[in-house]
Amino acid sequence: MRGVKKSPETIARMKAAQKGKAKSQETKEKISQSLKGRKMPWVAEQNRKRVYSESQKHARSRQRKLEWKKGIRKSGYKHSDEARKHNADAHRGEKAYNWKSDRTFRLQSMQFRSSPENREWRNQVFKRDEYTCQECGARGVYLEPHHIIPLKVDWDKKTEINNGITLCRPCHQKTLGKEEKFAARYTLVITSRLTTR
Repeated sequence: MRGVKKSPETIARMKAAQKGKAKSQETKEKISQSLKGRKMPWVAEQNRKRVYSESQKHARSRQRKLEWKKGIRKSGYKHSDEARKHNADAHRGEKAYNWKSDRTFRLQSMQFRSSPENREWRNQVFKRDEYTCQECGARGVYLEPHHIIPLKVDWDKKTEINNGITLCRPCHQKTLGKEEKFAARYTLVITSRLTTR
């Protein structure tokens, strides 16, 4: 079979099987006639054309890459100024994929989280709650202070101690996006703790 690599043992067996078998004169003449006027496949005209066209294609590809690197060749299609303006307007402002609706609040919130007054508020909330999660009662775990009334609802209550409650990380994750739902319950917890003291 063509294209299948044979082991040395197989080749030896094939040679042994053909050894001593002579082709008849008639068979030899048929083979000779079929090969007359025919060039070997590695020098045949169609193969030479194929090899030449492939080498030309590779040469053109190399030339294009060089032109791109040197900045000679630019992209083939250019948008008109009107089309470019239309595309820019279609993705600007609120239509942009990464648009943040209230950027000023986000910046204020980030600045507040790293401020000394936030650190002070955080420590006071932890101290008041005796470093215990008020949801599950866990101690000795990573704790986070939670604003009962979110900053986006009432920014002025950001440093009020009664607006904070201590939660562990898993309990705090449960409140994300549902702050209003938990606000009433946490307010009751804080007021009951203050009245029992």
